[in-house]
Amino acid sequence: QNVFARTREAALAVTRGTLDFRRCAACGLTYNAAFDPSLLRYDPAYEVDQSCSPRFLRHLDEVCDRAGSRVSGEIDVVEIGCGQGSFLARLAERLGPRLRSAVGFDPAFRGDVRLPPRVSVVARPFGSSEISPSARSPNLVVLRHTIEHVPDPVEFLTRIRASFRDAPFELLVETPDADYPLRQRIVHDFYYEHCSLHAAETLFRGMSRAGFSAIAIDRVFGEEYLLAFGSSDPERAPLPAPVNVASVSDVAAFVGACAAFAPRFRDKLERARSSGRIAIWGAAGKGVTLALLLDPARELIDVVVDIDPAKDGKFVPGTGHPSVGPEKARRLGLYPAAAW
Repeated sequence: QNVFARTREAALAVTRGTLDFRRCAACGLTYNAAFDPSLLRYDPAYEVDQSCSPRFLRHLDEVCDRAGSRVSGEIDVVEIGCGQGSFLARLAERLGPRLRSAVGFDPAFRGDVRLPPRVSVVARPFGSSEISPSARSPNLVVLRHTIEHVPDPVEFLTRIRASFRDAPFELLVETPDADYPLRQRIVHDFYYEHCSLHAAETLFRGMSRAGFSAIAIDRVFGEEYLLAFGSSDPERAPLPAPVNVASVSDVAAFVGACAAFAPRFRDKLERARSSGRIAIWGAAGKGVTLALLLDPARELIDVVVDIDPAKDGKFVPGTGHPSVGPEKARRLGLYPAAAW
């Protein structure tokens, strides 16, 4: 989903997998029953940076401020699945002198980003044996858009809690809300990388089973994401479990929407095509999936536009549509200057 190729041939040759999503009627866990982790490779070519978006940066600031309010005094933080370190850099800016140390882990880290003082990233998957001495006792552990990539989330959370036994810590988890695409009928919001999608009750149960307490979960970023905090301290008082919002009827309606999605929107594109060229705005997961579902042979969509300069001039995985930045799209006449 997030590996953009330098040639169309490489984009078309991308590894493919099967989506067979199922939802537990008891807790709401939505998972890909056909998931094969060997098909995925997280390395420096994997591009998930959203920091080019002003709206997303405002969201990051809100999450940073909430994280800072959960921990008193100086903060030592470990982030697992940190990407290029953008959240840690933002956190350092918001916390100022309160941040004592920050260590991120991600095999996709490229090392070409200038990080603030006291912030470092290890370009490997998280492992307790690789934690630097300065971060052996973090009081904040961060999982942002990581747990949905893990096929056994409870085991993953349990391992994280066991890795930091020296002192209690706050756990921050941000992840897509599995209820959101179901209720909004967003068919193109399911990706192979996201093998375990959590509704609010799902996430609460998973964190509880892993030994976290005082779990508080909110819906954020226009209710598209869940933001959870929990404590590794077993003495903290429990909080009531949240309630999922998607019902069985929502799931049934979503299944119906899946069947009608491609024919409906292909018809719209074909009618629009008679008036001129077509561009999709946004080459992140939704845009890539939309192109794949509606125009796999590149018959209708000319380009996919994205504000991330790392994607400009490359090709969309799976379909080979060219990805361009807004300036280039305007020069190509794909939308008028007045539109932006």
